[in-house]
This record gives sequence, structure tokens and C-alpha cells, in this order.
Amino acid sequence: MNSRRFIIGSVFSVILLYLIIWTPQINAFIEGRVSLTEALFSNTRLDFKNLWGVLKTVHPAWLLSGFIITPFHVLLRAHRWAVMIKPLGRLGLYDGFSIQMVGYMANSALPLRLG
Repeated sequence: MNSRRFIIGSVFSVILLYLIIWTPQINAFIEGRVSLTEALFSNTRLDFKNLWGVLKTVHPAWLLSGFIITPFHVLLRAHRWAVMIKPLGRLGLYDGFSIQMVGYMANSALPLRLG
């Protein structure tokens, strides 16, 4: 069950990441104006040159510290939730972590912070 959940979550993540970066042109492919590869990967939403220019100005220590601190912050929040709802039932650290990450994803993907 866990491996199936992992695979479904990974596929969903890849699809959302694709839709964040590229705008598919399905109508142009159906009409025969472009190939499948062009329809899927030719129209990007991101300006990669501008993105690279901004990333070059980022101090690596701050970026690395963010990548290291964030998972520990989410684990701490998951533990806090487990303690708060202990009278209602047991919540494992992994389950709490997963719930927090889904909430962050939903807040990023849904409008008006509906997640």
C-alpha cells in the first residue's frame, strides 16, 4: 500500500511540476500544426535566462540553510500536531509530516489559500 501511495504521489508531483514549468499546446497538436514534443515542451512559463540571473545572485549559504532547516521545521510542526491531538488518537510523525507537506502543496496550488 505504501509503495502504491508513493508512486501515485510521485506521478502527481511530476505532473504538477510539468504544468508549473510548461504550457501544453494540445489543440495545436490535434490540429497537426506542431509535433507532440513541440506541443508539450516548446512553450515555457518561466524565463530561464532571467531565473538563472536571479539564482546567480543568491548567497549559497542562505539557500543551503533553507533546504536544511525547512524539513526540521515541518517535523517539529508535525510533532506539535501529534501532541495537540493526542487526546483524540495517535498521529505518527510520518503521517503528520505527510499532512503538513500536502497542506503546503495545497496552499501553493489552490487560490486564496484554500489548502
